Amino acid sequence: MTAEQNRILVRGYYEEFWGRADVSRLETFCAPTFHFRLGRIADLPSLPAFMQFISMLFASFPDFTCSVLEPMLAEGDRVVTRYAWTGTHAAASAAIFNRFPPTGKKVRVTGMTIDRVADGRIVEEWCEEDLMGLAQQLGVVPR
Repeated sequence: MTAEQNRILVRGYYEEFWGRADVSRLETFCAPTFHFRLGRIADLPSLPAFMQFISMLFASFPDFTCSVLEPMLAEGDRVVTRYAWTGTHAAASAAIFNRFPPTGKKVRVTGMTIDRVADGRIVEEWCEEDLMGLAQQLGVVPR
């Protein structure tokens, strides 16, 4: 695939999976061997492990929405995306949040990913988010 085709694939991943918080759309975009890394928080070496993690995130933030912050950059098999997600912390089920009771607070988190595409599917994703900002918005860390 060309860099532009890879960019279009990753945009679809953001619009149809992240934008709708729809786990059923993952297999359309990600290879079964998909490997997700979120800094020191998560290193998930398979699509089922990622799906479990994301299901917990969506349960913690049931009104989760995500959008791409332009521009997306693509070169070769890599696509870089800046994004922002919002949601209300309504449950304590996600791995990151299981120590904190639901706060009911609405948060906005920005981040950036690098996705690697092979054979028309995303095979790896490196993610960095403003988790300190998230913790501050939830009130679990002082500002």
